[in-house]
Amino acid sequence: MKNRFTIPFIFVSIFFITFLLTTPLGVFNDWIPPTLHTGNYSIVNIDPGDDYGYYVYLRSIFFDGDIDFINERFYAHIERFTETGYVFNNWQIGLSVLFLPFFLIGHLWAITLNAFGYPVALDGYSFPYLMSTALASQTYLFVGLLLVYQINRRFISQGVALSSALLTWLASPMIYYSFIRQRMAHAAEFFVSALFIWVWIDNRDSSDKWKHAMMGSILGLLGVIRITALGIGILYVVDQLWKVIKEREKKFSFENLSYFVVFWFFTFSLQFLTWYKIEGYPLPVHNLSVNKDYSGGYSLKLFFDNFVDFTIGFQWGILWSSPIILIGVFGLILGRNLISFRAPILMTVLAYFFLIIYVLNTLASYQYRYLSPIYPLISLGFCFILNEALKKRSLKILVLTSAFVFVAAQYFILIQYKVIIPYNDKEFSVKALLNIPEILSLRPDLLLRSSNFFKLFSLDFDWSYKEFSYFICYPILQLAFAIIGYKVFFRAKVYFEKVKGEKSKTICILGFLIICILNIVLVFSGPEKSKAEIMARQDYMKFNYEVSMAEEKGDLGKIIILLEKAVAAVPGSWRANFRLALFLNSKGDIEQANKYYEETLRLNPNQQASKNNLAKNFVKLGKLKEAEDLFRSSIQDNPMNPKPYQSLAQLLSKQKKAEEAERFFIKAIALDPNFELAYSNFAILLNLLNRHEEAERLFRKVIALNPKFGKAHLNFAILLTNLKRYDEAIFHLKKAFDEGITSPIMGRLMRFYGIQVYEVKKTE
Repeated sequence: MKNRFTIPFIFVSIFFITFLLTTPLGVFNDWIPPTLHTGNYSIVNIDPGDDYGYYVYLRSIFFDGDIDFINERFYAHIERFTETGYVFNNWQIGLSVLFLPFFLIGHLWAITLNAFGYPVALDGYSFPYLMSTALASQTYLFVGLLLVYQINRRFISQGVALSSALLTWLASPMIYYSFIRQRMAHAAEFFVSALFIWVWIDNRDSSDKWKHAMMGSILGLLGVIRITALGIGILYVVDQLWKVIKEREKKFSFENLSYFVVFWFFTFSLQFLTWYKIEGYPLPVHNLSVNKDYSGGYSLKLFFDNFVDFTIGFQWGILWSSPIILIGVFGLILGRNLISFRAPILMTVLAYFFLIIYVLNTLASYQYRYLSPIYPLISLGFCFILNEALKKRSLKILVLTSAFVFVAAQYFILIQYKVIIPYNDKEFSVKALLNIPEILSLRPDLLLRSSNFFKLFSLDFDWSYKEFSYFICYPILQLAFAIIGYKVFFRAKVYFEKVKGEKSKTICILGFLIICILNIVLVFSGPEKSKAEIMARQDYMKFNYEVSMAEEKGDLGKIIILLEKAVAAVPGSWRANFRLALFLNSKGDIEQANKYYEETLRLNPNQQASKNNLAKNFVKLGKLKEAEDLFRSSIQDNPMNPKPYQSLAQLLSKQKKAEEAERFFIKAIALDPNFELAYSNFAILLNLLNRHEEAERLFRKVIALNPKFGKAHLNFAILLTNLKRYDEAIFHLKKAFDEGITSPIMGRLMRFYGIQVYEVKKTE
């Protein structure tokens, strides 16, 4: 009875505390200092490549009824068209399928907020939708941990099984993909991989052909999430062959294998159809080309070099970044209870190591994230090592200490990743570990990473619908999903253990029907495009290429003509409109540029650069109120960009709103401590406010950053003149002139000082 409550309490508590500790909420309201948020991602800020590539299917089909991503605001590849006329997508559709139930909850959340009068967009881009997909990924991760626990429990006692499951998660890169970069597929593939391994272990010897069909369907789903995760199918294939070789007295069942293959193929047909609709052929040719690019050629020397990097390399060597993986492999070799499983398990693990070492060694982010599907097997191996060590009293202290060190080391890597050490640092892991004493003594602020719940709750704030959503709804939903997930999982476990014959068949047929429905939706979401539209989009790419050629030659007139053709070819492309606006702006045609900036914002209301540039043009045209509104809106779109803060501060200075202007200058400088223009304009404001000492400090700072900043020298000279420090003023005035600065005030100052530089230059 005690364990009945202890195990779920430990699981849910550790999961939820880690969620609160590591989830970056971002800068979702004005009271949060932008500098508090560190790292690239927040709960509603996702990568426009990989992460959005997975999510875009769901948002586009749900709201637009198609898989044509040209109108997507944040997807990185909207200008890359395939032969079918559709936008290229290198990522699988499976994650969107798993996100769907949670996405519907997010949609209901957004509708409810609207019903109460709160301005939340019902478009798939606002925070309820992005939070819901994060909840989905995190919940699947939690259920995956439960599955790993059950896999371990089949061989080892409860305490060791639980400890191994949690340690394999907390001491590996999976922690990063659990709560920080949740929209990558790794948490979901970890869950489905654990599900496959669990079902395989319990049913590998089953004579029920529908159990084998279930395994085929789960493997198909895993491939629809990430194609590289299909390698986990080695478990099944090798196991079947191993029975033929080692257990000849047992008849090999071609019927079981046939059901496995047929149901795998049918489930994976969802991805085949997606590729066919987008690429024009049902094969992942683009994936093969990407992997070829990663490989950089094949040779024995390459394999050796990559093997060294994989094991002891200072950047992501497993010995430094995740030693628990090596211990787990060692445990798989020694585990006495794994005699009948050892060959398929070890071959699967080695295959994944080979994939990383020989083919995919050059990866961004946590480099060995492709090992996610085999973490359940790694945890199983770690179980055996942990179990044997705990049998010896003399080793218990060492084991407990090692467990703490592994988890703590991974956390210290996590809090420095893309925060104080760039992800591509060649010695990342070793540097992160060596930095631990310095962080503990000099930078304890880093221990609470980024804008997590604990850090934000330590600040003063007023409640609004945003605070209620982020601080109440989001964590309560996550806790509820964890508890519900736990209860549903164990009820399903009991049910599946009793599933035989007709029940197995019913489950498989239900899965079959779901895939049928999804395929039908996909067929209607991807109608064949007309030849005219395909040609127009191919022309669009041709015009873009010619624009890049014209840019190299500096032919502004030709660039504008080509971009006008691109806009005419694909009117729905906000990027073509934006680029055309930029070049018209550089030509000085402000009115025409504004027309295309406004069209860009009609197509993509969150396009920050268009808002900033349009606002600057409004300032030139004297439309100060419109400019101010755009700058404020731009800051809301991306609070981490210092430029709109500086521009708004400068505008407020002109409007004599000095106190507010000062606040925005400070934010701009806090976000970018080397922001020369912000320092200079802030110094000008302080000079006007007669705060001369502060202004002088800022002018010296900006000149130290950039000695050739002519306008800073000129404005500093004005300050020094007011302070009657004439010799210094003359020095900086000449520096400004040397940097090509000429203006009426420059001329007046030079006449005041009797400097004849103008005449000298003219004579020369």
